[in-house]
Amino acid sequence: MAPNKVHFHADQIGSLIRPSALSRLQDQADAGTITSSQLRDGQRAAIAAIAAIVDKQLSHGVRALSTCEFDRKYCFSGFFEALAGFHEVSPVSRDLARSSAPPVAALSKVDQPYMMAAVCHDKIRTRRAPLPRELEAPA
Repeated sequence: MAPNKVHFHADQIGSLIRPSALSRLQDQADAGTITSSQLRDGQRAAIAAIAAIVDKQLSHGVRALSTCEFDRKYCFSGFFEALAGFHEVSPVSRDLARSSAPPVAALSKVDQPYMMAAVCHDKIRTRRAPLPRELEAPA
């Protein structure tokens, strides 16, 4: 990618599309038809796909990289769980969702619920570092 001569900087924020095999594994884990260990094995199998995507991003000059949803159910999974003062709501009722938010609006048009939200119900406190368990330093 050629150096940018414009006077602003933009980053990609969002997710790359998760491979369908990994999505199926996540659905099976949600339904309780496979174990969390089987889900983790499938997630590990996606590492080669992640490495290829990272190489492609690096070749295009992307500097901020994340595995995002490849190894989590949602990109932010693990973040709110590391904080006290939140509880998960799933699915999200229409009166709780901000209807003007693009993903909520798009799902509303096809009569689908927004799948999950973390709702603050108390003072926010840190319980632990909000990292996936695999990235935490050994005890």
